[in-house]
Amino acid sequence: MTARSAARIYWLDALKAIGLFFVILGHTDGIAEWLRRYIHSFHIPLFFFISGYLVSQKSLTAHFSQVWRRHFRSLILPYFTFGLISYMVWLLAGRFYGRDVGLTVNPVRPLIGMLYGVGVDHWLRHNVALWFLPSLFSLHLIFYWLRRYCNSLGLTYAVILLGLAGGTATTVLPFRLPWGIEPACVGLLFYWAGYASREQFLLPVTIKPQWRWLLMVACLVVQLTGINANAWVDMNSAHLGNQAAFFLTAFSGIAFWCLVAKTLPRWMALTMMARESMIIFSLHTLCFWAFTFIFIQWLPLEFKDSTLAAGCYTLGSITLLTLLAPWIRKWLPWLER
Repeated sequence: MTARSAARIYWLDALKAIGLFFVILGHTDGIAEWLRRYIHSFHIPLFFFISGYLVSQKSLTAHFSQVWRRHFRSLILPYFTFGLISYMVWLLAGRFYGRDVGLTVNPVRPLIGMLYGVGVDHWLRHNVALWFLPSLFSLHLIFYWLRRYCNSLGLTYAVILLGLAGGTATTVLPFRLPWGIEPACVGLLFYWAGYASREQFLLPVTIKPQWRWLLMVACLVVQLTGINANAWVDMNSAHLGNQAAFFLTAFSGIAFWCLVAKTLPRWMALTMMARESMIIFSLHTLCFWAFTFIFIQWLPLEFKDSTLAAGCYTLGSITLLTLLAPWIRKWLPWLER
């Protein structure tokens, strides 16, 4: 491995860790509304971008059965494994604490929801964050077929059209398509951008520091302006508000955090987070339930509904699951890093 490729791997690890932190923070209660809007404006598009950046030419030219098996193993097996674990914890304890108190969700609904693969209307009440895994699986397969049968120009047109269609589908269709197909279509634009910029995105490394900082400030200004001009955004439900503002905001946020990741020093904590991202992402809601049961019910109300509590939940979940990850992998040796 060359020094150049090692550097590329590190900044992607840092970028994945940053995105993971924001995903978990965005799932907590108590954070300020402006911070929640900021997080939702880019964090899921960021992971679609990273997935596209990492997709290999080999996987796009392999036989479909090989591609299907690979993504099924890396995404759908964890989806059902962690989904069933989360369901059992939710059924026995989780639904009696935190935000689930007072809800009357039929326990059969989340079981059916795991087959449906949609994270709205309590279909994945036991672990709503898991909607992303079947949606990313759908995206991988859609992009595979588009890349196989479209030339470069046709691929560009198809990605744009499907991206726009995915953003409007929920306002036209009376039901949600299974396995997160609508957000997968929206995610195609970010996935394709990551795929297309695999080499070009090395450019910021060669930019002089003062110009890199200026570019970062410009991206942040565009992102904040777009957030202010748009309504609430939620990729899970494919509610994008003004699509022009959404895509501009999401891409500027992705560019900003890519530049940040490229300027960060080597922190082992970020590498460890990225290495165990599947475990941390899939099980952090279980940590939330545990923290609520053990700690939060004894603490003052003003702390429970604060950004400080949300930060403690986030950092506590990341730390605990990173420490437990080696033990979890002993029980799930097939789990990919």
